[in-house]
Amino acid sequence: LALSQFQEKSGMSPTGEATEGVLARLRKASDLKPWGSLVYDPAAGKWGYSYHHSSRRVAIDEARKNCGAAKCPKELSFHTTSCGAFAISSKNWSLVQAENVDRAKVAALEQCGKAGPVCRIEGAVCANGSGRT
Repeated sequence: LALSQFQEKSGMSPTGEATEGVLARLRKASDLKPWGSLVYDPAAGKWGYSYHHSSRRVAIDEARKNCGAAKCPKELSFHTTSCGAFAISSKNWSLVQAENVDRAKVAALEQCGKAGPVCRIEGAVCANGSGRT
């Protein structure tokens, strides 16, 4: 739905498909600020986050700096009023984005919990910096 709305706003056919062209245009959209990001490295067990950045790329780079020596290849980016949450257990993990931090936490716990063991929220943040845990 969000992709279709963006496509329509941008004068594109609202297919809702996440093509490379749509994603490239979306990442360059000037009204999509601020940006936040959560990153994770399953092999190293390290994670990081960032918030209130002017672009997706800057948010990811800053989150990876906060990840320490790990590369943190798994990433989730979000913008404007969206939030992200990171849940983990001994068997699974999840990075989830939602319209507010409470919904992101619930969704991250649900997705992580599909593998069985009890999951916990390791971190959460909104693109504007609110909701940090």
